[in-house]
Formats: sequence, structure tokens, C-alpha cells
Amino acid sequence: MRIFIDSDACPVIEEIMCIVQENKVNSYFVSTVNQFFVVKENPIYYHWILVDNKEDTVGSFIAKHVEAGDIVITQNYEIALSIINKGVKIITNRGRYINNDNIDFLLFMKRIRTQIINAGRKLECFSAMQCEDRTLFSVKLIELINSIKKEGNLF
Repeated sequence: MRIFIDSDACPVIEEIMCIVQENKVNSYFVSTVNQFFVVKENPIYYHWILVDNKEDTVGSFIAKHVEAGDIVITQNYEIALSIINKGVKIITNRGRYINNDNIDFLLFMKRIRTQIINAGRKLECFSAMQCEDRTLFSVKLIELINSIKKEGNLF
């Protein structure tokens, strides 16, 4: 098991770093080169991968390198769609699992939101990450790691 993080605009990077260190899971933070991160400690289980600042290079890197049993953290539904049938577990930065049962609905809702915004309307449904959101994400990620470990898909 490895964890790949779409770290562009990911608000739970610090939570992920703590969890992967505690659980000793190799993790790869994939980001475009225009992102800047400060690493506060000597990382053992997480690595930074910088890709070109072109459209979808983060998604392409993740899709090329993930394998069955890996975890992907992304809020990008197109990335999720490109890897959903590879046997990976996908979770958003708010702790929502993405799978074959809900990906079509999530993509549909994204298209509707885009149409509303393009029509000049303002959406009030998005809120900033709260402490509760970060806690929920952390709990869900730990549960996911533990469930994969129990299945025996550790490496």
C-alpha cells in the first residue's frame, strides 16, 4: 500500500504527513512546480514529486504510478475517474470515498455547479475547511489504512 496525494490545493497536507509517519506508509505528494511547500521535519515515509505546470500532469502522474491496493487522496473527480478501475481506494480531502457507485453523480454535480457559475450565479454551498472537517478526514484516512492492512495488501 502506498498513498498518492494530489497536493495542489490540498488543505489537509499536515494531517496526511502526520498520519503516514505514524502508520509507516510510503506516500507521494504530487504537485505542480508552481506550488511551494515547507517540510518541517526529516521525512521518512513521504516524498514530494513535482511535475510540469501543464494541465492534468498531476493526474497523469498518479494514473501512471498507482497500483491495486494503493490509496489516492484527491478532490479532482477527473483524476478519480481515470483510476477508479485500477483497484485503488480514493478519498477526498473531506473524507468522502469515491467509487463506482458515486463517481457519475459527483461528475454530474460538478457539471451542474459549473453551469450555474458560468451563468453568473453565485454558489453558497462551499465552505472553508473547519476543524471538524480535518478531524473527519483524519479518521477516515486512518480507517482506510487499517482496513487495507487487515486485508493483507500492505505492500
